[in-house]
Order: sequence, then structure tokens, then C-alpha cells
Amino acid sequence: MIKTNSEAITEKNLFSAGHIQRRQFLQFAGASALAIGIAGCKKDTIPSSTPYINTDNTIDFKDDSGLLNYIYALEQLEAAFYSKVITSFPAAFTAQQKLFFNDISLHEIAHREFFKKFLGSAGIGALEIDFTGIDFTDAAAVFTAAKTLKI
Repeated sequence: MIKTNSEAITEKNLFSAGHIQRRQFLQFAGASALAIGIAGCKKDTIPSSTPYINTDNTIDFKDDSGLLNYIYALEQLEAAFYSKVITSFPAAFTAQQKLFFNDISLHEIAHREFFKKFLGSAGIGALEIDFTGIDFTDAAAVFTAAKTLKI
């Protein structure tokens, strides 16, 4: 809690109607970070048509394309996980949890498709991900895996 001029500002009233909404703030912050990142890129750092993958299928971090392919791999992992969750929700999920996971799935698919299109032929391609270690019928297992992924 922050106090200014005898007025206590809490997270609840900071994001209330008189101030910017939390979702709007996060969207603005994300868009700003992306714009700064794009503005800071040099023309020669844009991926060419040559893939930046070694013959043993490891990502090479010698330049920005390696990092972008790493991010693309993570986005594929997240999109695959959330897509699998929404195809058959655990029985213990509430309607709100189902909506939440559906929303995240759509976001992760959008992220994956962005990197797929941006990297083009320089991308690592589609990954096959094995989720056999996760019990998708158990809500606690799904939440634990989701926390591991980043939420």
C-alpha cells in the first residue's frame, strides 16, 4: 500500500474506473516492449531464409535468430499444452477455470503463429511434444504443469 496526501492507494483502487485497467496496462506494456524491441533491431538481424538449426536439432544462439527460435519452441510447447487441456477439461474444473484456460490457449496459439510466420523458413518447424507425464484428468496436475509453464 502506498500513501500519498493522506490517501491510501491500493492495487484495487489503482486499477479502478478512475485509473487504467490492469488488462489495459498489461496490453500497453506488452505493446510498448514489442515496439521498443522492433525499433532496436537492425536490418541485418532479421532472419534470412537460412535455418539457424544445427544438424543435431539444437538451436544455435550465435545471433538473434537462435533466440527467436528458442522463444518459438516455448510458444509451441505452451500452445500444445493449453490446447490439450481445453480438448478435455478435468472434471473438477469450474466454468470460470474453463474460460480462463480457453483464453490462455487462444493467446498461446496467437503467439505460436506469430513466431511461425515471422521466422518463416528460418524457423525450427513444428515440434512433436509428449505430455505422457501429465494426467490431464487431474486438475491439480494440470495446474502444476501450467504453473511450471508460466502462469
